[in-house]
Amino acid sequence: MERKRREYFAAGTSLVWCFDLKAQTVSVHDKEGHAFVLDASGNLDGGEVLPGLVTPLGDLFQRVCRCRGAVS
Repeated sequence: MERKRREYFAAGTSLVWCFDLKAQTVSVHDKEGHAFVLDASGNLDGGEVLPGLVTPLGDLFQRVCRCRGAVS
């Protein structure tokens, strides 16, 4: 994942979200090298890349788990 993030940033990407469905966390990385982890109690924010986007992660993880359960 680290290599892919470097490739994305080298190509001009400003923000990378790495989802861990099992742990229900999201690692947020920006082009300056800052990173932090959000858990299901947090909100995913689009920042300057997607202004106005705010998604409660708990809701998102619940939807994904329901969809994955339906496929299994």
